Amino acid sequence: MLKCLHLCSAEDDARNQAARETPAYDELGQIKPVYSQIVQACKENYHPQQEISINERMVSTKTRGIQTQPEYKLFVMIESATGYTWNMYISTATSKKRLSYESVMNLLDTNALGTGYHVYVDDFYTSSQLFRDLLAKRTGVCGTRHNKMDQRRRPAVRKVERPTRSHDVFNDTSSVQRRDRFQARQTRRRRVQVDLPVPTPVKAHDEFMREVDASDAVIGYHKVSHKAKKWFRFLFYHFVDIAVVNSLVLYNEANKDDTLTKIEFNESLISGLAKRGSGSTSAVRETPRPVSEKITHYLVYLTEGEPAGLDGQTRCRKCQRETAVGCKTCQVPLCFLPERNCYAAWHD
Repeated sequence: MLKCLHLCSAEDDARNQAARETPAYDELGQIKPVYSQIVQACKENYHPQQEISINERMVSTKTRGIQTQPEYKLFVMIESATGYTWNMYISTATSKKRLSYESVMNLLDTNALGTGYHVYVDDFYTSSQLFRDLLAKRTGVCGTRHNKMDQRRRPAVRKVERPTRSHDVFNDTSSVQRRDRFQARQTRRRRVQVDLPVPTPVKAHDEFMREVDASDAVIGYHKVSHKAKKWFRFLFYHFVDIAVVNSLVLYNEANKDDTLTKIEFNESLISGLAKRGSGSTSAVRETPRPVSEKITHYLVYLTEGEPAGLDGQTRCRKCQRETAVGCKTCQVPLCFLPERNCYAAWHD
């Protein structure tokens, strides 16, 4: 199966390889079709909330050929609340030098996303130019500290720095403990500790960046990646992992009363794909019926005596949860409950 896994046409790949060592050569040409499709699907199926974060992920290719990189860096734009990956940008050897600035500007597609968002970044991206340009686009930014290049210049936009003293101790999410030398001299005590409130941007940055780290960890659980000899297949595996996690986010957002864990969703997804691939869903009519044909749909209980078209399935075809009923005409199991009427949604 891996020998047959190609992500672009042979003609396009041949033209791209012929252009090697020229400006027309595309280093990502072998994955560009799937890369573009997954980014488009991520954008079209969900619109993120106000708090978003920019982060990077390293994808190891484990192939150290002359013409390939040992690993690729993916810059991703993530919704902080759910961990949904909305956009991604792959860094290559030919990427521009101002990578931290260009990656953020490429990820923030204001034409599709809009404005008024709050973006959280770490010190790799923080620069006065980035803050000014995003502020002009009516987008707020929160970073941890200045880059070294900006320390000699007074920043045009106020940034909040974390406490850097060795004796600063965070008691909780609302205060920081710091020594007060003035009170120590007044009271003639060696040390006087005072509680200072943590600035709101610092609290927000810690909260939303922590959610991003958690979402990255979820992608790392039960990955589809395995050994391969071609570099582009490792990126393809990561695209599949992103698609699975994004699908889990969409499912849990639509079913907040009964959410699934990553492993539960994976099991349900694998089961559904296996049944579809084995032809067990052949009873589902793919071609539309004539408009003039009158069709009657009605529910039946899923019992052992039901027709073979249901194939003994007990999971709803729409939401993949356990159900006791299904549609006799469509030959598919469907939920029919007050809080979850998949039967009506399926026929709509």
